[in-house]
Amino acid sequence: MISSRKRLLNTTVEINSPRSTLTGRFFEHFPDSTAPAKYTMKITLKQGYHAFVNRRKVADAKVHTDVLVAVEAWMRENYAYRLGNFVHAACAAVDGHAILLPGESHTGKSTIVASIVRLGARYCSDELAEVRTAGVGTYPKPLYLRPPGVKNDTRKVVYLQEKEVAPDSTYPVSVITFPKIGAKDRLVNIPRPEALARLASRFLCKTLSYRQLELLKRIVLGSRTYTLEWCDPGAAASLAIEAGSG
Repeated sequence: MISSRKRLLNTTVEINSPRSTLTGRFFEHFPDSTAPAKYTMKITLKQGYHAFVNRRKVADAKVHTDVLVAVEAWMRENYAYRLGNFVHAACAAVDGHAILLPGESHTGKSTIVASIVRLGARYCSDELAEVRTAGVGTYPKPLYLRPPGVKNDTRKVVYLQEKEVAPDSTYPVSVITFPKIGAKDRLVNIPRPEALARLASRFLCKTLSYRQLELLKRIVLGSRTYTLEWCDPGAAASLAIEAGSG
C-alpha cells in the first residue's frame, strides 16, 4: 500500500492505496487547502474501488470518479460539523465579486457555472462555497458535468486551466441565484427572507449556530436574490452575469 497525506479543508487526510494512480486521482479531486488542520482522517482505497474511512466501509464503485464522489458525500453527511461554514453551491467571480448559485443536486449548478466561466469569469467552485465574514471563499474542484435532467453518475470531468480559476481569496457576493431547470431562461426576484431560508437549507451543517446564521444573513442582505429558471446554459450564464453587474 502507498501512503500519502493531503489537507482536505481543515482535516489532514492520510490516504492508503495499492496504486499511485488512485492516490493521484484523489489528490486531483480535492483542492489544496490552507486552512489550519484541526482533525485527522485515514482513508483506504482498495482494488475494485472500495473506500474505507477509519476502517469503516463507505463506498463501492465501478470507476474512480464515482468512489471519490461517494467518499466526499459520506464526509459531508457525517463530518459536516467539522468541515467549517460551507454551503452546497456553485460559484464564479466576476470583477472581484461572486455569483453564488446554491441549490439541490441535478438543478444545473455545475453546468451554469461552467458556462459563466466560458464567458470570462473565474471559477470558484461547482460544489461547495465557504461562507466568510466578508463574502465567500474558493473550493476549486474539477468540474463534474452531467446532461440536464440526468440523475445517474455518468459525468464528464472538466479540468480547467489555471488562468480560469479564481485565486484563493474572499469574494463579496453580488448576486445569489437559485437555479431551476425550466422551459425558458429568466430571472425571478425573490424576497431576501425567502433567499435566506433557502440558503440556510443548503448549509452543510443542518443545525446552524447564531454566528453561522448571521454570516448567511450578511451575505443575503448585500446581494440581489433570484430564482434562475433555465433551459439554455449559455443564456442562463449571461443572465447571471448581468444580474451580478447590475
